[in-house]
Amino acid sequence: MVVWPICEIPVTPRGGRSAGVTVARVMDFRLLGPLRVVAGSGSELDLGGRNPRAVMAVLLSARRRVVGRDRIIESVWGDHLPNDPRNTLQHYISRLRRVLGPGPGGAEVIRRVGEGYVLSPGHEEVDADRFNSGVTAAREARRTGRPEEAERLLTRAIGEWRGRPYENLHIDALSVDIRELEEAWLDASEDLADVRLALGRHRECVPELERLVAEHPIRERFWGQLMTALYRSGRQAEALRAYQRCRRHLVESLGIFPGEDLRILEERMLTGEPLPDPMGDSTPLVHVNPVGELPTPPNRFIGRADVLDALRSTISGSEVTTVLGASGAGKTRLAIEVGSRAERDFADGVIFVSLDGLTSARRVAQVVAATVGLREDPRRLLPEALADHLAPLDALVILDGCDRVTDGCVDLLTRFRGRRSRVVFLATSSVVLGLAGETRFDVGPLGNNSTQYPGSDGIDLFVERARLVMPGWVPRRPEIDTVGEIVGALDGSPLAIELAAARLDVRSLDDIATDLGAGSSGKGHLLSTTELSAPSEVAEWSIGRMSGQEIRIYESLAVFAQGFDLEAATRVTQVHPGGMDLAGCLARLARRSLIRVDRSADGVRYVMPAALRGIVWDRFLDRDDSSRLRRSHADWFAQLAGRAEVELRGPDLSRWVHVLTNERSNLHAALDWCQQSGETETLRRLTAGLCRFWDWAGRLSDATYWVSRALEGRSGPDSEATTWILVWSSYFLIEAGDLEAALARTAEAIASAEISGDPDQLTAAWGNRGIVLRRRGELAHAVEAGRNALHAGGSEAGAWFQAWAVSALGATQHQAGLNGEARANAERSLRGFRLLGDHASEAWSLDLLARTALTEGDLRRAEEHARHALLKAHLLGARRTLAATLRTLALIGQQRGDLRWAVSLTSAAHAMVDQGAVSHLGAGSGIASVAARQLTPGEYTTAWERGRTLDLDAILTP
Repeated sequence: MVVWPICEIPVTPRGGRSAGVTVARVMDFRLLGPLRVVAGSGSELDLGGRNPRAVMAVLLSARRRVVGRDRIIESVWGDHLPNDPRNTLQHYISRLRRVLGPGPGGAEVIRRVGEGYVLSPGHEEVDADRFNSGVTAAREARRTGRPEEAERLLTRAIGEWRGRPYENLHIDALSVDIRELEEAWLDASEDLADVRLALGRHRECVPELERLVAEHPIRERFWGQLMTALYRSGRQAEALRAYQRCRRHLVESLGIFPGEDLRILEERMLTGEPLPDPMGDSTPLVHVNPVGELPTPPNRFIGRADVLDALRSTISGSEVTTVLGASGAGKTRLAIEVGSRAERDFADGVIFVSLDGLTSARRVAQVVAATVGLREDPRRLLPEALADHLAPLDALVILDGCDRVTDGCVDLLTRFRGRRSRVVFLATSSVVLGLAGETRFDVGPLGNNSTQYPGSDGIDLFVERARLVMPGWVPRRPEIDTVGEIVGALDGSPLAIELAAARLDVRSLDDIATDLGAGSSGKGHLLSTTELSAPSEVAEWSIGRMSGQEIRIYESLAVFAQGFDLEAATRVTQVHPGGMDLAGCLARLARRSLIRVDRSADGVRYVMPAALRGIVWDRFLDRDDSSRLRRSHADWFAQLAGRAEVELRGPDLSRWVHVLTNERSNLHAALDWCQQSGETETLRRLTAGLCRFWDWAGRLSDATYWVSRALEGRSGPDSEATTWILVWSSYFLIEAGDLEAALARTAEAIASAEISGDPDQLTAAWGNRGIVLRRRGELAHAVEAGRNALHAGGSEAGAWFQAWAVSALGATQHQAGLNGEARANAERSLRGFRLLGDHASEAWSLDLLARTALTEGDLRRAEEHARHALLKAHLLGARRTLAATLRTLALIGQQRGDLRWAVSLTSAAHAMVDQGAVSHLGAGSGIASVAARQLTPGEYTTAWERGRTLDLDAILTP
């Protein structure tokens, strides 16, 4: 049971009375949790064993009402009666009377009335009564517009609960009472959430509501509150995903759809209408554009205060600063700490880009672009587009892990030369980048001067990490000296110190010192000159202390380039039930600092630190089963990509984009290995599964490169994956503007699909051919190809592919002047996508509906559809749909006679697909030519520049 946090609410007297009133209680009967009776002195009364407690529970559930003896007997004993139940009951009643003592005025608390008994506590003496009174008073406070008082009363009332009612008793006769109490608790929790939302505590409510919907997934009111809390916290896409989670659970578990209230709430979120609020409050929408947030460190930063100050000073006076240090020197942790402390120094904050696991320089720009949400444009070099995109920012950009991709980092950073840029770069690397104007910042070792403990950084780090495996450890003076010697023997390397400290759960401090050649005689001086200081040697030493099976598992985990979850580790390393407990093994590795545990809303993820993975990698490659493990790794991620391809066409699009983004290094490692080892079919499965993600994320260079590699060496009948790659290849050629090559590739795709007979592939291949022909201006042939797409797959094609083909045909018909048919197909595709929960594709259909309405001269309906499409696309981050819809709104503005606004919207659309481009000449199609005739050059330029910085909230506000 979830209990709302109450620590921030002042404790006041119970019972719903005003603050300052003290209520004296002779007894405190507590049934909201384990049954207890507490005397006025605070001591708990001994009610006896199970049966007398059961008698008390039956009387307490019917408090102040007479309960017949036979009912009590049946409730307590059921079919297992004692020899003389009435006498036994009388014995228990007498015992309870003695324990409870006399009530106010000397009257018995349990009285005999006719053929039954009655327990008559005061209303303030029963926690359930205080709960009910508090809830009633809170609802009156809500009704009269006093939300702060309502929150105080509800928080105090819910605070009466200590668990499930009568938790330590199992009495069938109390089941109805228990259900009623639990229902009242749920209602009160819903009321409290409403009040806190009305008070604007949206972010505070999200964690509690997430737990509540997890425990009570069929309570639609909790789901609506979670959607509201997320939406008003600027997390609109997550709010819509919450609706889809609720919908999926109700359908799968009960076979029903969400009620009207939730459906209306979702619709209002999509259209931007005010959300219903129980207190009559209305909170404006907040739109957040996520960038590379700083990782949350697993533990506090220790020492190096002077280093932090010096590094902050350095980055303030340099465009590019490189933090240099050996593997394990703590460069990443230092950069994160500096970023956290310097965040307020930059108006646009800090952007953290992890290059960990990259081996190809060409991928640096791709990873940075993905982090900041920049789509690739096939007509521009990505590093140049990135420079245009980032240059106007007042931000600190941290490039972490540049060691293996220095060329790619230099290529990107040189693009900023000669620009009036306010962006500052902080790189971490074990080698100098070699960039003109680069400032080097060397990271030295941690100190080991034990006379300064606890001010010695190295000793502080050792002691704190040791306490993770030995909670409460306080080293004595001789032990401090030994730790100082260990730190010195390890050259003050933070990674090596952490690994050594983590061994204290199985080795004594003196044993560790001896192992590391830092043995002490108690006088604080080194007795050995053995040098075992490199992190690689300490890692080898730490690994060597594990069991043989643990070592093999740890080496196997090096196959993951960028972390993993338990399921992936189980499938790839093939540790099966009956063998070693993999979860337990991972926990032990984490305690020894050999892996890191990252916890988030997505679950638990394990990460082998880059420095350690580099050390273990050679051991992994030397194993005779390394190829089998890499094949297993590639196969696992091919399966993941295949599942993602389906999920990206539904309501979980955003979550799966997030999943694949997090796995980018693992996916590229799998692709690289497949290509190098000749695993062609797995390469094709991976590529086919990832094409939709690459398209969505704007990773066109990834798409074209891997599609080309996957199609090399085609021979014999095409596999299912190969046919899909041909389909996607034609699409990417369309996007690149190579229509001749795209037309030829659609012919290949159609031929391959006809051989396979797959209706989805036939639909997609013919649909792409229709798009190519439309782009070439061959509209009659394009309409024919679009109709072939519908007929080729027929009713056997999947619902999504049918809806997509109808949408594509509608767009062609609109361009061909067949507006009535286009509108009908737009409406048909919209219905299809809505049934599938594909909000991204809904936006395309809504934009098409807007254009058909515009053609018919219905500007009001056109604008309504366009704004609806724009909001959907905005919430999902669908840039191309945003651009298309902005152009539609620009045409509507032109028809209304607001030419300046039309130019601004055209400029905003241009920025969506050509981020960083500064020229506006000829960029507005027909609008640009009309504006050039009717506006002065100054008016045109002002309107264009306004569009480049236009806030989408301003567009969405009617």
